[in-house]
Amino acid sequence: MNVKRHGPATLSIIGSVLAIAGVILAEPSAQAGPAIRPVAANPVPILRSLGVTIPEGMAVGNYDVDGSRYASVVTPRMELVNVHTFADATAQQADAARRGPDDDCDKTVTGHLVTVHLSGVFAADGSECTFDLSASTVTSRLGLSITGIVGAAA
Repeated sequence: MNVKRHGPATLSIIGSVLAIAGVILAEPSAQAGPAIRPVAANPVPILRSLGVTIPEGMAVGNYDVDGSRYASVVTPRMELVNVHTFADATAQQADAARRGPDDDCDKTVTGHLVTVHLSGVFAADGSECTFDLSASTVTSRLGLSITGIVGAAA
């Protein structure tokens, strides 16, 4: 029987490799891998449920720099409808802080991890703003428990 013997240098290298492997295996962060972060929902199906026409080729919306998702459409009367979805409440709160208050021609409907922003159209004489899609229509069509309607008239 032929037995291969390792010298002290070989055993020292093997021991070092095993020691390093033991540290790596024992380190919880190495075992757990990168933290799994929640992902924002696709906003396009929400737009579709609001009854607006989805442009051809729009399937998933876009991502913003914070990892939230959004999709926007313009109605035939030029009203802007924007749906923003968030991975968590912190991202939604940060978005609300950046957006600021609504005015007579901007309405924001906020639900759990979703915000629908409506920008209406001013009359030709600038006297009033009208909406193709009202905030109350948004709340009823989404079928969600809406946490807040921000803006003057719903």
